[in-house]
Parts: sequence; C-alpha cells; structure tokens
Amino acid sequence: MRKIALALFLCMLLGLAGCATFKKNAPQANAGNVSPLGTAQPSDTDTVEETGPINVENMDFSKPGVYKITDNTLYSVDVNGDGVMERLLIHNQKDNNAFEYQILSVNDKDSEPVGLRQSGLKEYLIRKNTGDVGVIISGEDDNDFAYSYVYSFSGIKAVLKSEIYYEINAATIDTVTISGIAFIFGNWSVSDTLSINNDFTLKTDDGFLSLSGCITGDYLDTKIEIPIQLENNGAYIDSTLPAGSRIYPKLVGYIDHKTCIVFDLQDGKKGRLFAKYDSDEGYFVNNIYEEDVFANIQYAGPGAEPVTIP
Repeated sequence: MRKIALALFLCMLLGLAGCATFKKNAPQANAGNVSPLGTAQPSDTDTVEETGPINVENMDFSKPGVYKITDNTLYSVDVNGDGVMERLLIHNQKDNNAFEYQILSVNDKDSEPVGLRQSGLKEYLIRKNTGDVGVIISGEDDNDFAYSYVYSFSGIKAVLKSEIYYEINAATIDTVTISGIAFIFGNWSVSDTLSINNDFTLKTDDGFLSLSGCITGDYLDTKIEIPIQLENNGAYIDSTLPAGSRIYPKLVGYIDHKTCIVFDLQDGKKGRLFAKYDSDEGYFVNNIYEEDVFANIQYAGPGAEPVTIP
C-alpha cells in the first residue's frame, strides 16, 4: 500500500490522471480518464498497471448486431436482459515483466486474465436476435500464437464459453471467420467459418477445418507406400498410396477420435488418411514416423501439436 500511496502522491503533484500502479484488491475509482474500475493480475507478487487511460464511450447496444469495441474503454450495456445497464470494460494491463493481459469486467467483477498483445487485438460485443450478449477477445500472445476467447454472461458474471487456438478475423451474429496454424505434417494455414451457438460456444459445421497451404507449399510427397481411403460415390474405400505420390491436404479433423487429413490427388481424386499423435515424437501414419512418410515436412515454432477442432 505504501507503493500505491507514493504513486498516487506523485500523480497529484504532476497533475496526471491514470498513471497510478495498482495492486490486487486496490481501492476502486470512478470511470473516466482515470484508474480502472477493477483490477486483476496473474500473480499476487506482480504489479499491474493499465496500458492507457480509461475512456468512456456512449454506444447503443440495444439492437441485434456485432459491435466493435476497444479495451480500456467503459461501455454501458444491458448484458443479461434485465433492463438494467451494466458497466462493461476490457482492461488491458501490463505487469512488471512487460507482459500484457486483458480482463473482462462487468460492474467491477473481473474475469480471469488472458495474455494477448494489445497490438492487433480484435474485440467484439455481439447481441443475438434472442437478446443474448457475448464478448470476443482475439489476438496473439508474445510468442505470436493466436488465441480467441468468447464469453457469455450469467447475471453480471462473464463466463468463458469458448477458447480456441485461432484468431477471429471477423464476426456476424451467427458466425466467426478464423485463421491460424495447424501443426501437423508441418505448419499448415487454417482458415474457416465457425458457427456461434446461442450459448456462445463455437463449432464447425462438419467437424473439419480448411487447410490452405504450408510453409513448404500446398502438397506433401510420400516416401513410402501408405494406407489411405479413396472416395467413391460419396463413400470411402480402403486403398494404398504408392511411394512418390503427391497429395494436396484440404481439411483436417477427427473421425472416431483419430486425426484425419482429407486431400486431393493429382488426378483429381479425393482421399483421406489417418494419423496418430505422440506428445514425445509427433505424428505417425500407420505407426511410421511422419518424416519417414513424407519428404517435405518442415515445422516452424513448437513442432507437431494436436489439432484443436471447435
């Protein structure tokens, strides 16, 4: 508390607003270009401060729609349909290690912090046709990995309903478009559209995500013969793919809890193969290590990881 008092005293001397450093459970202040309504931080030993002043924005959120909002801005919105306006604020804070965090706060009640860079943040408030309200926070962390968090509200409490390892680029009342990386057989770009359920959970329509290329190209070349399934009149039949074949991965998902890659062949036929993930080694096809199966696998970043499908 001695540190808080000293910081506040210096601020008064300098005639500045919003520059105080706050500890957890610090006294609250009124909104405006001043200190936050409520604070939270990753640990009790870190000090956390706002990355900018708290502004007040007057917006009408009463109609169904998607509204772009910004952090460190106080909004008045009825989040639960009881006719009472709540104070909604996304704190963007920085700790003494220069890590940034976002905390969704409603009437001074804070959600758990999430750690994304302020640069490039995308934040949306969605009011569905049912009147239900949700908030999206999406961006990248300090390691350049994408994350998105989708909240609904129980009373005035923000409830995390979806956490996905992809960035949300745009939103409608019923859908979001995402992009990111699938770390399987290399770094494959993911892009797709997800549905927003009425409870603000996210889901794919078919259990698969679209792939649009890898850091080494848009294809994989086989080193050995591998078992696959070929599409035939809407069904898949067992087959094999000879060594020296080229596939063009198009979709990734799960079937019966097995990782599945759907691909095109050079002759236009469609097929699919199954892979198994090992946390120590990476992916295996037919119990053979991925780099012994494909010739042009190259990872950047963490290496092979389980693919997450909303």
